[in-house]
Amino acid sequence: MATTTIDDLSNSAFGEEAPAPVVVLVAVGTSPRVTVMDVRGTLELGRTAEIDDERMSREHASVRFERGAWVITDRGSRNGTFVDGARVQGRMPLPGRHLLKIGDVAMWFLAEVLHEPVAPPSMATASVGGGLVRFQIAPGALELCLVGTTDPAAGGALLSRAGDADRWTEKALAPLEYQLLRTLCVRATEEKESPSAVRGCVATKQLARDLPFQSKYANEENVRQVVRRVRHYLGELGVESALAVAPGRGYYIACPVSVASADRR
Repeated sequence: MATTTIDDLSNSAFGEEAPAPVVVLVAVGTSPRVTVMDVRGTLELGRTAEIDDERMSREHASVRFERGAWVITDRGSRNGTFVDGARVQGRMPLPGRHLLKIGDVAMWFLAEVLHEPVAPPSMATASVGGGLVRFQIAPGALELCLVGTTDPAAGGALLSRAGDADRWTEKALAPLEYQLLRTLCVRATEEKESPSAVRGCVATKQLARDLPFQSKYANEENVRQVVRRVRHYLGELGVESALAVAPGRGYYIACPVSVASADRR
């Protein structure tokens, strides 16, 4: 199964006017991951050294463009291929956006990659409508990229690279860590024109309500624990101060944040 980095999303093999979909791997079992797979011609899905799921067959399913539509085909797998919870019997069309489950691997099929939010994003409206989202964070010479879906309970990934590097280093984020950063990035983009010295601050109490804690009784100390874990990840990259605290108010991203378009090379 050929995989690409987030920078390798390219035009479809069917020409400039044809759809250019991607399949985004978001979890293997309970482990969050983000891997973007460009669909060029036919995308074969199956167990590999990279995706070692015992419930996935080596030749499990395929996605391809047929007669003007995208189609997924189950290739006689033992444990089945599911689209939005429905088992694929042979072949099934894939219009728009669908959640795929192949073995214990969860994936999104996105017929179109969203380049910009269609409206000001927010947690309440699931940001850009359930698609693939990417925030660019610029703490000095290091470039960070937060990647994932807009599912409010999903995990994602934090990509990093030096300004002159070609390749990204990936850190998988569990749902709490990813949703904390996504919430702060959303608020930062909403308030990017604010004259305030502290832009994009989200109250700790709001984070306790909005983040996907298992307990409905989550409190500010639970939020602080998530913040400490994220700052530890950032500290390993030398940019711990990118996640800042406004005493008595909440947390914010203390560097420029933008919604990044999907690069097409």
